[in-house]
Amino acid sequence: MAHGHSWAIRRPSGAIGRAFLAGGIARVLSLVLQVGSIAITTRTLGVDAFGLLALLLGSLSLFSFLDLGIGNASLSRLSAELKRHDLAAARETLGSAVVALVIAATLMGAMLSSVVILAPARWLPAATGVSVGTVRVALIVYVLSIALTIVTSTGSRLSLALEHGTLNAWYAAIAAVATSVLCLLGALVHGGLVYFSVACVAVSPLSQAAQTLWLARQHPDLFAGWVVNFRQILGFLKAGLPFMVLALGAVATYQTDSLIIQYSLGSGALAGFGVTMRLFGIVTSLYAAGLQQVWATLAGAFALGDFERSRRIVRGVIVGILTTGVPLTALLVLVGRPVIGTWAGPDYRPSIALLAVVGTWSIYNLVMSVLSFALNAANLVWRQAFWAILMASISLPLSLILVNIVGSPGPVLATLVSHLLVIAIPSIISVRKLLGGRR
Repeated sequence: MAHGHSWAIRRPSGAIGRAFLAGGIARVLSLVLQVGSIAITTRTLGVDAFGLLALLLGSLSLFSFLDLGIGNASLSRLSAELKRHDLAAARETLGSAVVALVIAATLMGAMLSSVVILAPARWLPAATGVSVGTVRVALIVYVLSIALTIVTSTGSRLSLALEHGTLNAWYAAIAAVATSVLCLLGALVHGGLVYFSVACVAVSPLSQAAQTLWLARQHPDLFAGWVVNFRQILGFLKAGLPFMVLALGAVATYQTDSLIIQYSLGSGALAGFGVTMRLFGIVTSLYAAGLQQVWATLAGAFALGDFERSRRIVRGVIVGILTTGVPLTALLVLVGRPVIGTWAGPDYRPSIALLAVVGTWSIYNLVMSVLSFALNAANLVWRQAFWAILMASISLPLSLILVNIVGSPGPVLATLVSHLLVIAIPSIISVRKLLGGRR
């Protein structure tokens, strides 16, 4: 690729289609590997220890807000600058964003690692046969992986801004291969919680780091001669603030489900819940790469005032999700119990109620994500942040009530109900106005 054109972006419609296709293919590959990984991990660790691992895996985004919203703010800005072919501005944005993310990740990693080391044992999650020291080390692996992800996610966001979202799918598949190999080796050497924490949690940010380095080689004109603008870093903090508040609301609503089940029902119930969420994660992850590309592509379209193309993209993606995702999800609800019983073992078999609630939420959340990404692309984030905090204030107490009434489906049911009450209608109204050329 010629140096002078290495940063040229692709046609938006083609980029989204390729991202969905590559994401689907890569996810099927990852799924085949994941089935084996989870079967190996559940049988090697046992129910209680796997429950703790499920807690970590289910909470990977719990502290994502600690990037201060800089990553998401930089995605919209980079996409708009590259769409306008403003290489100098894009280079400055990328350099300033990386410096800001390194600072945020360093502070976050040091702070949370100190908390894990100094926290009393009674504050830590526990499982039969797992020592407090082992739990601390597993939590430190988790914290450092999040800190690394804050920085290395630069590569995945840059790929989206360049309309190369397919790269995210393929590097995720590489991470899945590496995780599967490590899990197999773990079974052979009887690895414990710390080993499987590294295999299942730490591999993904390392894969993202490799992706960032590859992009630096392919697009040297975006990485060479960075000018770090500290005024722009302050601007990122301002632009990232609503994303951080939105992430806090999402954490309080979505990422606390595992914690609520762990402390209300125990590690055994959490293990079954974790496997069920990963099963339906198969469906949602088929669309992940394409949905991420929708955000970046819409940001470029809005920068050019191309609302007709934006309307086609939003309508097409929603119709595609409904026509393909609903049948897949319905099938998983029907066959979920025997599949999970065979896959992970009889101790992990979920109730029909949990399967139905998680399946319904999975499809609903995919559709609403399209609307949310459209608003993100137009920098209409503060309103979403307000809705998210309001939703969390309803969802959290409702989760605590429902988990004691209906068991493990309770937190997911609370999330679905509160989202319908608080976010659904305002989001639909806002996106309709946006796509009509109004704010």
